Amino acid sequence: MYKEISVAILMIFILFAESAFAEEALHKVSADDIKVLKISPHDESAIIQTPDGKMKTIRVGESIGDGGRVTEIVKDRIVIEKGADTVIIRLENGKQLLQRVSKTPPAQPMPHGVR
Repeated sequence: MYKEISVAILMIFILFAESAFAEEALHKVSADDIKVLKISPHDESAIIQTPDGKMKTIRVGESIGDGGRVTEIVKDRIVIEKGADTVIIRLENGKQLLQRVSKTPPAQPMPHGVR
């Protein structure tokens, strides 16, 4: 009986360690570096491949990169927000397209005569 309990505890520890390692690894990955393999809009998740070739399932609300957060996963896109910047990864005709949008308003010109 103790052997079964020890094996169960060991399995839980391994699964926890793998999960923690995967989370840590995603913090080191930028949106430019991931490859989207599959999007599942029904459960708002996607399977991505990291630069080291590992596959990871991401979900809305997860952190990715340095301060980024997955805010939307729908049929053809994943949206990652980081501060005032938004990265949209689209899948169109089997190709991955990356679009960056900044919410920072453009600088306003100075009124004439004001320096």
